[in-house]
Amino acid sequence: MEKRLLVAIFLSFLVLYAYQVFVQKPAMEKAKREAPVAAVAPTSGTASGAAQAATAAAPAAPIALAAPLVADKEERDIVVETRTVRAVFTNRGARLKSWQLKTYLDLQKKPQELVAAYMPDYRARPFDLKVDDEAANAALKVALFKASAGDAGRVNVSSGAETLTFEYKDASGLSARKAFTFEPTGFIVRVAVDVEAGGKALNPTVLWGLGLGDQDRMLKMGRRFTILGHHCPPVF
Repeated sequence: MEKRLLVAIFLSFLVLYAYQVFVQKPAMEKAKREAPVAAVAPTSGTASGAAQAATAAAPAAPIALAAPLVADKEERDIVVETRTVRAVFTNRGARLKSWQLKTYLDLQKKPQELVAAYMPDYRARPFDLKVDDEAANAALKVALFKASAGDAGRVNVSSGAETLTFEYKDASGLSARKAFTFEPTGFIVRVAVDVEAGGKALNPTVLWGLGLGDQDRMLKMGRRFTILGHHCPPVF
C-alpha cells in the first residue's frame, strides 16, 4: 500500500513537471514573442494606427466647471480622529482617502488601512456620488468642496459626536452637501447626502469604489455605515 502511494505521488509530480516544461513554458515564451508584434500592428493602415496611438497617449481633457459659488480655493486633506478611527478625506469630491482602525493592526503592527492607496484617479473612491446626470457626476468628482473643519483641517472626536460637512455650489445650479457624523468610539459613521441640479433634488448613489477593505472582516469587527437623507444604496 505504501509503495503504491509513493508511486502515485511520484507520478503526480512527474505529470506536473512535464506540463510545465512541455506545455506551460513554451506557451509563455510564444506569448512573449508575439506580444510586441500585436502591440504595434495597426488595425487599418499606418495612418489609422498612428492616430490610435496618439489618442491613447493624449491626456484626458480637463473637466470645465461652472463658476463656483460655494467651494474651496485649493485641494487639501481633512483628518478626523476618534479613539478608534483615523479617517482622511480630500475636499476634491469630498471623498475618503484613508480609513485606519487604531485598535486593529496589520502585519507591520500599524493601524489596519481599509482604503486601497494604489487606486488610479479614474476609479471611484469611497463616498463618490453617482446621479442620473453624467455632467453632474463629472463635476462632483473634481469639485473642491468647502469643509466645515476650517483652515485647521482637523476634527477631533473625543467627548461627543462631531459632524464634518462638505458643501459645493456653482453657477450652473449644481449643489451638493455631504455630512459625516462620527462617534468618539466604535466604527460607525452616519452619512447624509443631498444633491440638486437646477433647483431639482437628485437621488444620489454612494459609491464605495475599491474600498473599504474586506467586507467579511469588517463585519466581524462590527463596523458598518448608516446612510441618511436621500436613498443612497451603496455600490461596491
